[in-house]
Amino acid sequence: MQNSDSIFNKHSTTGTGFPGKALDTYKDLLIVLGLAIILLVFIYVPFLSHNVIRFALGLVMVLFLPGYAFIAALYPGKEDLGNLERAVLSVGLSIILVPFTGYILNYTIWGITLNSILLSVTALLLVCLLVAFVRRQWLPAEKRFMVDFRGPVEQAKKLVLPASKDRSDTIISGLLICSLLLILSVIGYLVVMPYQADRYTEFYLYGPEGKMSNYPTNFTLGEKKPLIIGIVNKEGMSKEYDLAVTLTDGNQSHRIFLDHMVLADNETLEKTIYLAPDRVGNMQNMRFLLYMEGSPADPYRECNLWVNVTEPAVNASVSNETTVTP
Repeated sequence: MQNSDSIFNKHSTTGTGFPGKALDTYKDLLIVLGLAIILLVFIYVPFLSHNVIRFALGLVMVLFLPGYAFIAALYPGKEDLGNLERAVLSVGLSIILVPFTGYILNYTIWGITLNSILLSVTALLLVCLLVAFVRRQWLPAEKRFMVDFRGPVEQAKKLVLPASKDRSDTIISGLLICSLLLILSVIGYLVVMPYQADRYTEFYLYGPEGKMSNYPTNFTLGEKKPLIIGIVNKEGMSKEYDLAVTLTDGNQSHRIFLDHMVLADNETLEKTIYLAPDRVGNMQNMRFLLYMEGSPADPYRECNLWVNVTEPAVNASVSNETTVTP
């Protein structure tokens, strides 16, 4: 009975369960999950959305976390990859995965927006973390990959507080401490000082399906075709906008559409407009000119489409308009 109890206790501390030291195996996955959740909080909580911490977490989310979770799912063993290889591959894969996710979203009903990209990348992150957790569980405890957080700390202590009393070592340690304090001071300053967000307006075009494709580029004279214009006000205050659509053929330019809009701060407007070119010609420049606050000067934002306009086909029934009376 004594032997069976000792065997059970030994298995419980070194097996695949969560309690005890086994939790150290999954600390890196929990940290990745925690950073993703914190980023969502900083994005969707209004008084935190313009904080510099959101910018820093966003960089980590785009440049590291998805790739790290993907690598953790592919290589759950500690002998599969070294720490340096994992870090480098995490950055490289993140740079590939995030734009690829946006490319796929472009061909879905959600399109490319902040919410769609953020939620898609977060979903990918959660799936990879779940797969990484399960695959580590399948391995024996001694073969699982685990980030040793104490190793770098011990190395830092040796650099900052060297055991030898040599004067040069003391000077180097002092310089390291001063550099660390300077870095912490700069970070503290950035956190305490109010973050001044850039003031700008987004202006973009979507095809009739709400995607960045299938733009109307071939018209018949007199034909109207739909197109979606998008405006996002990030100017920090309510703004008035004027949208003018012109058609340019050579040196001649004339307006075919005009609209006036008012957007509150952080408001997004996606509106379907109908365009009807009034001049026949190939490779005509359809210019979408966005003016702000009624300024008659150069447009604040501009988008362009090159369109072809052809004459309408002659209806064969026209020739039969004259009827013969009996």
